[in-house]
Amino acid sequence: MQMHGLYESIKKEAVSIAVVNKRKHKTYIKKRDVYTKASGARKAAKKYGLKGIHSHGRGKNKRFMPGSSHGAYLRAVRRKKNG
Repeated sequence: MQMHGLYESIKKEAVSIAVVNKRKHKTYIKKRDVYTKASGARKAAKKYGLKGIHSHGRGKNKRFMPGSSHGAYLRAVRRKKNG
């Protein structure tokens, strides 16, 4: 009986994390440089002088962004903005 209770609490925690991540990914979708296909992110990466792409989300909610990591993307955006 105790294992069942532990399993249920872990399952509830995983569901709540999934809901938070889904909200987080919705905010990414509203921003620019977020693509549903990797090819769009690769083109944007070239525009910023970056190599590679990274992704957020899973399955149908998976989105692609330029840069090998989100940090690399943010640095490139700042660099471009500051000239």
